[in-house]
Amino acid sequence: MKRGVIIAVYTASILSHAGVGVAVAMIERRLPEAAPERIEVSLATPPEPPPPVEEPPPVEEPPPAAEAPPPPPPKRAEAPKPPPKAAEPPPKAAAEPPPVFGVAMGNTSGPGGIAVPVGDPGGVRPDAAPKQLREVRRLAPVEQPKKASVCEGETRKPKPLFMPHPQYTAAAREAAVEGRVRVEITVGANGEVENARVISPLGYGLDEAALEAARAARFEAALDCGRAVSATFVVSIRFRQ
Repeated sequence: MKRGVIIAVYTASILSHAGVGVAVAMIERRLPEAAPERIEVSLATPPEPPPPVEEPPPVEEPPPAAEAPPPPPPKRAEAPKPPPKAAEPPPKAAAEPPPVFGVAMGNTSGPGGIAVPVGDPGGVRPDAAPKQLREVRRLAPVEQPKKASVCEGETRKPKPLFMPHPQYTAAAREAAVEGRVRVEITVGANGEVENARVISPLGYGLDEAALEAARAARFEAALDCGRAVSATFVVSIRFRQ
């Protein structure tokens, strides 16, 4: 019996497999043929390479700073220059020599002396004056006031009219002294002597004699633009043998 069962089972198995095969065949007939699968392969485009990175230009190092030249050596202090010499003033014009009054030793015996006319053409004639007396030759420069911008009158120095004859003293006569006594005289606007002083003495009493004669002299006043003014000048009284 077992054998029959095995055969039956075997037979049934074969049949079942055959049926399955027939069914599969039928199904395959009924089913349309499947289209072959299409596999699309897309090739990815490789990404563009990034732009090349531009390297920055090399930074040029500044040239080394030129070394500053060494400071110049300190200048030696120069000795101060001497101040420029002041311009020398022009030489003064030679002053006019003072008027000279002469007196001789042998003609002074009279007391008080004698009047001596000088420089006045309207006065005593020269031939009437003693020979030992000399006329005034020149006058020393006269200090005059500043002149106005416009001067219409005359300007002149004092004009001597006469001077008394100075006494030649006995002491000077015994010592045989000769020389000059210079006297500074100030004549006022009225022509009179306002002041007199000896500036160059001779001694032996001759200074006093010359001073006395100068104080007794008379002058025409100096004029400044026609106006009488006072003036100071120097006279020289000469004593000789």
